[in-house]
Amino acid sequence: MRALRILFVLGLVTLGLCAAWPFRRPAPLPDPPAQRPLTTDVPLRGRDVTLDASPPGAMSPAAELDELPAVRREIRPVSLTELRADSLKLAPPPAMPLDFAGAASPAAPAYRTYRLRDGDTLESIAERYLGNRERAEELFALNRQALSRPDLLPVGTTIQIPPRE
Repeated sequence: MRALRILFVLGLVTLGLCAAWPFRRPAPLPDPPAQRPLTTDVPLRGRDVTLDASPPGAMSPAAELDELPAVRREIRPVSLTELRADSLKLAPPPAMPLDFAGAASPAAPAYRTYRLRDGDTLESIAERYLGNRERAEELFALNRQALSRPDLLPVGTTIQIPPRE
């Protein structure tokens, strides 16, 4: 009985060591030997060039820039009514000609597109875009080529939505 218990413990320890073996890490490397400190002296190769700093009382070349007129704009908070008033002053873009490629004819209804997301149902889309949950069947009929069943909406599929009317 005691030998069986010892064998069980040894087997458990062996199993733990075998399970931990793939996760072992190599021993840390010893610290590298101390390097000599970095110096700021850079040896120049070729001709020697002497750089002289200007004397403490010398005038900076940028001093003349202070005399130039400064263009400064005052930054102030703008209210939403001011933004709306400014946007009302803008002229709308010109209308596109009807014969433009891709433009719908005036008699054709303007269909919108919608990309299905997780959690969408035809009823929720119909209520959001058409104003009535009962128009979900109309959505399904319009998108028969993309939807196989009204209760199965593949995420990422683009469907058409008729006008609200």
